[in-house]
Amino acid sequence: MKENANTDYLWIAYGIIFGAAFGHVEIGLIIGALLFFVFSYRRKKDEKS
Repeated sequence: MKENANTDYLWIAYGIIFGAAFGHVEIGLIIGALLFFVFSYRRKKDEKS
């Protein structure tokens, strides 16, 4: 399944929603950003090989 770059931004949104559910939007933002970087990095690595 080939994902486009837009799916990376969904991780940030999920992180914000997840964090807001616990009352810590900033923590959700950090988690979402980490997921975003991990998945975008993995995609770049997969495209090179």
